[in-house]
Amino acid sequence: MILTIGMIVKNEEKNLRSCLEAIKPILQQVDSELIISDTGSTDSTVDIAKEYTDKVFHFQWCDDFSAARNSTLQRAQGKWYLSLDADEIFQDVGDIIAFFNSGEYKNYNSATYIIRNYNIENRSTYSDFDAFRLTKIRNDTRYTRLIHESLPRYTPTKRLTSVVDHLGYLSQDNKEFIEGKSRRNLNLLFMELEKDPENCTYLFEIGQAYSISGDFESALEYYSKGLNFALKQKHNLRNAFYGDIARNCYLMKRHSQVVSTVQEYFRSKKSKSEIDLQMHFLAGSSYVEIKKYKEAIEAYQQYIKSFDEYHNDGFRTEDSIVYVLNFTDQFNFRIACMNSVRACMKEKDFASAEMFLKRIPVSDWNESGKSIASRLVLEINLMEESGDYSKLPDLFQQLNPEFLHLFHTMLEPLFENEYKRTPILTVIADSNLPETAYIKLLKLRYAFFCKHTIASQDVENFLAETREWTPLYADAIYFALFCNLDINFIASRINAYDLTQLFFQSKFLHFRDLPQLICKTFEKNQKDHSHDTNAQLWLSFLYMWALTSNQLTREHTIELFQGYTNAISVYMTAMYKEEILKEENLSLFPKYLRIGFYLSQASGYLAQGEKSKYIEYLKNVIRIYPEFREVTQILLEDLQKNMETAKTKSDLSEFEKYAIVVKENINKL
Repeated sequence: MILTIGMIVKNEEKNLRSCLEAIKPILQQVDSELIISDTGSTDSTVDIAKEYTDKVFHFQWCDDFSAARNSTLQRAQGKWYLSLDADEIFQDVGDIIAFFNSGEYKNYNSATYIIRNYNIENRSTYSDFDAFRLTKIRNDTRYTRLIHESLPRYTPTKRLTSVVDHLGYLSQDNKEFIEGKSRRNLNLLFMELEKDPENCTYLFEIGQAYSISGDFESALEYYSKGLNFALKQKHNLRNAFYGDIARNCYLMKRHSQVVSTVQEYFRSKKSKSEIDLQMHFLAGSSYVEIKKYKEAIEAYQQYIKSFDEYHNDGFRTEDSIVYVLNFTDQFNFRIACMNSVRACMKEKDFASAEMFLKRIPVSDWNESGKSIASRLVLEINLMEESGDYSKLPDLFQQLNPEFLHLFHTMLEPLFENEYKRTPILTVIADSNLPETAYIKLLKLRYAFFCKHTIASQDVENFLAETREWTPLYADAIYFALFCNLDINFIASRINAYDLTQLFFQSKFLHFRDLPQLICKTFEKNQKDHSHDTNAQLWLSFLYMWALTSNQLTREHTIELFQGYTNAISVYMTAMYKEEILKEENLSLFPKYLRIGFYLSQASGYLAQGEKSKYIEYLKNVIRIYPEFREVTQILLEDLQKNMETAKTKSDLSEFEKYAIVVKENINKL
């Protein structure tokens, strides 16, 4: 038999089946066996294991991982041994199968494969480790150490490309799980350290256990002790000590100490290492924090260069076997590039910023809404800083259609500033982008803002062709009113309920004089009795928005209020029978109709001279629609003024009244 796969398990029902399914091709295609040692499971782990092998046995746990591993190793019948944990799931085992079936294994005495450690549920970030897990079985092949057990290292070693996803730190109760594992590891490690106080491996692993649990101060204490011994002993962990010291300092926000540690690391070594990636990344991030942007850019450039070499197999050293490699994934690569762009903008180095952005094109970010938002913010910020918006058409085309609305929303604030608005609209107008509704709206804006003219037909076409209205299109209402389009037509394309979304809840309206334009619309349409019922409701919503904007003069407020009351009254009279429009039925009506009812009642009572009833119904309006408070205050003040004027006139003599009428007629003439 060529290969024995050995495992120790305890309560692993969550991952075990996935783990064993992943190695089934090895068991089927290579002359091999699977041996599983259970150390006291209380769930269905043993039953699952027996579905895949008949070599399942119990091992009495004795706080000794080596003893547990050796219990499977001593039963092995294969010439080679592969060690695996239940929370490790191979992505692909083709490389391992080829290694044995081709006979290549005869040229080596050991082999490694990559363990990929995840600690975030979405697996967006990870660290890699070239694990020494495959070895030829000799007489002295035994595990040693109570914890972090290891086999003798036989050379030459083959580096396989197979990747195992390690899910051990993905837990619903992650913090409690990690802290419990850390306490267990520390107890065993301190037992080992008592026997050998200058052992660099024990000191390093104690530091890691403290760091994983979040006790960074204790971690630094043991890392510092270990580094001193490693430098004296020329131990192969010295680069790893530097790496974890820098990482812990970064997590503690000691950025100057990170920089000094990184500098000392590079002074102490002569050749490249995979750990260089981490050190360049941490240096760049720390320089950003202490606002040394030129140094940050240089550090990130070195990180990107090392990243490319690592992924192009430019180098593999012993460090990748003794140290878990961080910042080798695309997630952290993107962070480095984005931070580089920000640093370049601080230095006004826009050309370099563009170079960094090219390494992380927008098209590669389309898988996540949150990620693409961060990426687009950076793109927009760079355009604002540089004043160059020429890339906008490319961004529209590169984006996944589902994220275009997000991009539109992010662009909208730029249109508030005419110095940004003009170049953006010019670039869009000159582009060959597909004529989507949003692009058409931008071209209407271009005509209005940049050419200072807008064709009524273009606006009418936009309204006719747009099928789905969103708050982004609020400006189209302005253009329609500005061009004096027929109200019946506008209301047929944008119903009154869409209008509430477009105006009342819109952040994308770029015309502050819209309330005044609505007043002009009222003046043009108050004598036009051709409006259908739908248009009357539409006008009432339009007038309501203008009234609650609190941007009108007193005179316009009073005039428009009457227009609003008339429009909503006409609509209600046309839609409902008189016996339905009773106060006792109001609970059945939506808010806007209740407001309309109270206002029509108030208007009627005012015409009849019943001022107390008028005031009472205005109060009812405020109760259900507080936004009308300022409007009603103006109406009441106007009522008070009229009453005082009337009283003053009633006190005048007949001759004085006649004189006032004469003066008024003279003024009119």
